[in-house]
Parts: sequence; C-alpha cells; structure tokens
Amino acid sequence: MDLNVTDLNNIPILQVAQKLGISLIKNKTKCFLHEEKTASLSLNPVKNYWKCFGCDEGGNVIDLVVKFYGITFIEACSWLSYEFGHSSRTIHIQKTKYNPRRLKTNICQKNEVDYELYQWIFDSSSINNSALEYLEKKRKYPRSIIKEFNIRSIDSSKEFYSKCINKWGLKRLLKAGISKEYVNQKGETFYGLIWWDNTLLFPFYNQKNEISYIQGRTINENASMRYINLSNINTIPFNLQILSTIPKCSHVLITEGVTDCISCCVLGRPAIGIIGASGFKEEYINYFEDFIPVIIPDNDTAGHQFATRIKKLFERVGKELFVLHLDNKYKDISDYYFNENA
Repeated sequence: MDLNVTDLNNIPILQVAQKLGISLIKNKTKCFLHEEKTASLSLNPVKNYWKCFGCDEGGNVIDLVVKFYGITFIEACSWLSYEFGHSSRTIHIQKTKYNPRRLKTNICQKNEVDYELYQWIFDSSSINNSALEYLEKKRKYPRSIIKEFNIRSIDSSKEFYSKCINKWGLKRLLKAGISKEYVNQKGETFYGLIWWDNTLLFPFYNQKNEISYIQGRTINENASMRYINLSNINTIPFNLQILSTIPKCSHVLITEGVTDCISCCVLGRPAIGIIGASGFKEEYINYFEDFIPVIIPDNDTAGHQFATRIKKLFERVGKELFVLHLDNKYKDISDYYFNENA
C-alpha cells in the first residue's frame, strides 16, 4: 500500500484522538506522556496539531500516534492508513492489522528505572571495533574519553537479547524499557530489544553515580532512527555526574544531545546534555543552583527555540542563562569540534 504523509497529517486530529481513546473536555486532556493533576495537553482542530504545555511535547497527527503508542514513524503511518483507509503514492508501507486495544494496554503501563539491570547491561557488554572506529574517526573522540563515559556497543541484538532474557526475564525487561512489542508484516506480535546491531550505548548517571537511563545511537548514518531511547522511562540530563567534580560557581554548558555534550568535555568545558530540543524539564534548573549555566544551541530554528525556551525558564526563578552562539558555518558544537580538530 502506498501512503501520502500529507494526507495522513490532514486527518482531523479530533477524529484521531477519538480513535486512540483519548477523552477530551473542550479539546483538552491530561497528557499521556507524564503524570499531572490538571489537563495540559491541548488539541487544535483548526491547525490540526497537538501541544502539551506541561512537558512541551507536541506535533502533527503522525507525531500524536507515535508518542501515544510509543511506535516508529512507519508504524504510525501504517496504523493511520489502516484505521482511516488513506492511500496515495508517496511512501510504500506494508499494511498490517494493528490491535489498538492491545497496543494501548502496553503503552499505558508505567515503566520504571531499573538501576541493577542498567548497570548489568554495561558490565556485561563491551565496545566493538566498528564502534571504536566510528567514535575515533567520525567523531574524533580520544580513547580515554570513550572509556571515561563508559560507552558500550551491541554486536548482535538477538544474542544480547537472549542473554538479557535468560538473566532477567521478559517482564522485567519490559518494565525497564529495554524490551518492547513489535508487529511484523503479517500482523503477528513479538517482543525484542529496543536496540539493534551496531548500536552505541550511552549511560546516563544520576548524581549518586547510578545509571538511571540509557540511550542507543546506531552507527548507520542512513538509518531512519539514529537515536533509540528507553521505552517509557523518564529521561535525565546526560553527564550529571560531572557536577560533583567541579567547583561551585563554575560555568556549565548545556547542549542539545549526548554527542554535543561529549564534544564540549573533550574541549575541556564541563557540560550536560539534554535529549532533544524539547527535552529540558523545569526541574532541571535545580541542578544549576551552584553553577553558572551557559547554553550552546544548534545553529537551526529548533536550536534557537531550545535556547529561548530554556532562558525563559531560568528567568522565572531569577537566574540568568548565558547563550553562546557559534559561528554560522558550524551546525553545532560537535561540528565545531570536529572541524577545528581535523
């Protein structure tokens, strides 16, 4: 079946919400991405988009399905096509028979941080040659930095998943966001690892030096999804542990993403990384109580919006956030680091 993304995004968002089972009062509801007491997620039927003013997530119709079910862009397109019968000639996707009730049951489960399991993953894995080559040649990271950040990789997702199942069992893997349910082209369901072969694993340590989150990054530059996050686990900033190693009143850089953060650290600048342009949570401000925050936004619209939004959050508590703008010839701080060290 051929699908046209424009047609799918033009499906009335209120109809999509109804099909997803989202109850609305005056086009508002409690956000399904986080806990809250009052409704902060709003649907705009005129512009056909959604926005949560609590966690700052939002987007078009396809984004709503992706976020609600925790599935991929392709899976969301396929679901919309199946439910609303749209077709045209842009993207070829095999139609599958999804069961919304089954999917909703899985996505609504509350997953939890599993410190013991996450630590075991890094204790039980290493970093392969292709991953080292990517980090050293494509990113120009010294071997000492790779070791310092405890970066690992997955050679074979099937073998590693089997190892995880034997040690922890499926229920615990699902609860920890390490495993999730998939649907093949025949409409059959199965469970598997959220990461695949040749994927880098970056550990996120909390201030107690416990691994509280893991992000995967595929080495394949042509992959549709480069970064793969834990399924339904609350994120924390990357490299928080650095705050316990630097003097008070030090400048701490805020970057958009893990690799930008590492690039700053290689340059000798303490930094923490935020997952995505909309990933900075208001409570993160507390981490900077004893430090001077400086943000280095990417040189694009999302990056500038990222900096503007965070600056306003700091202003609410009477703390100044400094913005460091890169020369326009650089896309981001990683691009700067790579080219200046070429």
